[in-house]
Amino acid sequence: VGDQPITYSYSWLRCDKEGNSCKAVSGATKTSYKVAQADTGKTLRFRVVAKNARGKGDAFSNQTDVVQDTGGGEGGIVTLPNGEKSVDVKDVPKG
Repeated sequence: VGDQPITYSYSWLRCDKEGNSCKAVSGATKTSYKVAQADTGKTLRFRVVAKNARGKGDAFSNQTDVVQDTGGGEGGIVTLPNGEKSVDVKDVPKG
């Protein structure tokens, strides 16, 4: 809740195995992110910045589990902060 209008911006962060030393992933500014080979051995976090005329504030997600080898950088499975798994839609069999 805050003074309207409020705008939001998003960024994905690549972090060390403990979820620290995070750096923004270039171009990853949407609410979803496809895991890349560069994420292998790292964790990911999601940052939201809310801004209005009175200022801005940000919030960070918990880190994911350590990203496993994606087998060529075509995406992969990541454990989300809520414990669910993220799977690229192309990996879901048609049924």
